[in-house]
Amino acid sequence: MNLEARALREEQLYELRRAPANIEAEQYVLGALMVAPERLPDIVEILEVDDFFDRRHKLIYAGIQQLVEKQKPADAVTLGDWFAAQGQAREVDGGAYLVDLQANAFSSANVVAYAEIVLEKSKLRQIIDIGTALVNKAFETRGSSAADILSQAQTDMARFAIGPKCGPITYREAVDRWWPNFNGKACGTIGRGMPTPWLGLNEALYGLQDSEAIVLAARSNIGKSVAAFQLARFSALRGQRTLLFSMEMGTDAVVNRDMAAVGEIPHDWMMAPSEEDSENFAKVTVAVSRLRDIDLHIDDSPQLNSRQIAARARRLHLQKPVRLIVVDHLHEMALPGRQGEVIERGQALRDLKALAKELGCPIVILAQLNRGAAKTEQGKARRPTMVDLRGSGAIEEAADVVILMHRWDAYDAKDRPGVVEFIVGKGRNVRTGTVVQQRGRFDIMRIDDWGDERIPEEEVESHAGPPARSFQFRGKNQPQKKTYRRPGGVGSYNPDPEDFR
Repeated sequence: MNLEARALREEQLYELRRAPANIEAEQYVLGALMVAPERLPDIVEILEVDDFFDRRHKLIYAGIQQLVEKQKPADAVTLGDWFAAQGQAREVDGGAYLVDLQANAFSSANVVAYAEIVLEKSKLRQIIDIGTALVNKAFETRGSSAADILSQAQTDMARFAIGPKCGPITYREAVDRWWPNFNGKACGTIGRGMPTPWLGLNEALYGLQDSEAIVLAARSNIGKSVAAFQLARFSALRGQRTLLFSMEMGTDAVVNRDMAAVGEIPHDWMMAPSEEDSENFAKVTVAVSRLRDIDLHIDDSPQLNSRQIAARARRLHLQKPVRLIVVDHLHEMALPGRQGEVIERGQALRDLKALAKELGCPIVILAQLNRGAAKTEQGKARRPTMVDLRGSGAIEEAADVVILMHRWDAYDAKDRPGVVEFIVGKGRNVRTGTVVQQRGRFDIMRIDDWGDERIPEEEVESHAGPPARSFQFRGKNQPQKKTYRRPGGVGSYNPDPEDFR
């Protein structure tokens, strides 16, 4: 058979293909519901009207739902009257088809099993529809890029692989789900949350909680990207699959910073390395060996929208569960442009929060603070507050936790040099107003605990909102304001933090 004949034969076979459906299963489900309409609550959790293939069956299922909602019988007689009232009696042969359905249903015992067969065929048809739409869009793009088309297809396909149907559960079931996690935390066998590289922030937040959207906001050039990359690196070094979206910096810039931080190499030297410096070259070699095989995935595509981020995260999650997502940053994300920026920025954050709940992992989203109010009327630097967030209302409403990052020496080199503050601006389950002071080591692109060194200007001033609490971890020569309880503490924090910087 020549190529033309084979192509014609394949085209004929394609046209003869029938959409996946099991009409007998659909008939059984409908007949069983007519015999025992009290089984409808079990079925509506599985099937929607469009899951039926036969048009008559769609109408009958909709009719059964309406009659049951009105607390009326849903047998062949009442359904026949319903179709007549809708002017659609001819759709069911004047009611004869309804009589046949009910007569052939002897029991409702297996109705759930048959409903699952109907659902399986419906999913196959939807997959075919997605594939067909993908082919059609590829031929007629209508202004959409290949990335947009593929992202939409991935989002559609993810519906079949992630997220079982949800619904109300009894309080007994809720307690049964809650108790093992609570008891594990109390006994120290389960961490209170995913740890960060900073002991004080772990104490203030009880770690990063699954399914939460955490916003880390700062003005430009304060160091929020350094913190974001360090958090992603720390998680991956602990063996957790981590996904980093770096819309501001390319992959090379991210890796450069990581190597500097892990190898404790001046970042300036990383930008202009010299063969003559054998010591730093040796440090780079060690850093490469520690970082090369970590489970960290970097996407440096610019101006992604929330739908694209979700599709790429789902695809990676299907291979192996993602435990942390970091997005750098919210104000670099593309927006539809149909509504105001504040509204759309808030919606983008809500989309990311929904993704966090769907995948069951924390998502840390970086955000910008307004520059205009960095100083008081007297010209002194001030701590940022929630109102300094760009689009503060929408972001504050959607975020589970908001952390404001601040450096005094960014405005006056002599004012508390090296101090980096994490200020808890909002937290659903944590105390707001907490100030965690860390040591900025931006020469090697890292933020550390203070350890044995004295914190410059160690007294923490109060600011608007609840009283500030200071987590300042001192060494053995200074009195401890707060100590970190490693046994039963946040997650499985390694006793040697250097391993995970």
